[in-house]
Amino acid sequence: MNTVLFRCDANEHIGFGHLSRCLAWAEAFVREGTAAEFSGDFSEDAKRFLAANGFSLSFSPSPRAVFFDGYHFDDTETQG
Repeated sequence: MNTVLFRCDANEHIGFGHLSRCLAWAEAFVREGTAAEFSGDFSEDAKRFLAANGFSLSFSPSPRAVFFDGYHFDDTETQG
């Protein structure tokens, strides 16, 4: 199964906006048969939010695509 990875953060400093946006995309991918995973700096509340929506933090060694959502990413993190 193809997997997409969403790289975002959700914590007391950043809030949940990036996570909420990625979650909407992840749900759409899952409906179409693609697995979705999340990676990032998440507070315990954010982890519970992910779990309540059927997702958890994980990292496939070779996702089909990686989506970055945040203002702090630069070329060193997005090139691969």
